[in-house]
Amino acid sequence: MEYKVRIVLTIMSLDKKRWAGGYIDTTLPFVPFIGLSLWGEVGARWQTKPIESISYNIEDQRFHCSTQEHEFESDDGDFVDIDFLIRSAKKHGWKGFEEIYENPS
Repeated sequence: MEYKVRIVLTIMSLDKKRWAGGYIDTTLPFVPFIGLSLWGEVGARWQTKPIESISYNIEDQRFHCSTQEHEFESDDGDFVDIDFLIRSAKKHGWKGFEEIYENPS
């Protein structure tokens, strides 16, 4: 049996004031679980951080899993910002990320 899964990725700024969301659809041979990291190929190679939450959409008959990515400073001192993370996610087959949202202060 295969299970339809939509993985929702939230990319956040370091201060958590700006964020953008995207998704990728895939199938799994088992029910997803919290802590699961996934990778695959949907047009390009993609991977996730561990799944943080799971819900099931009865109408779509699909699991919705959420994970996050944050801006960070690399080992060589370069700062990897939200714009770079979004471009990278899109390059690897993720959809969405049309807008960067601002959280009220």
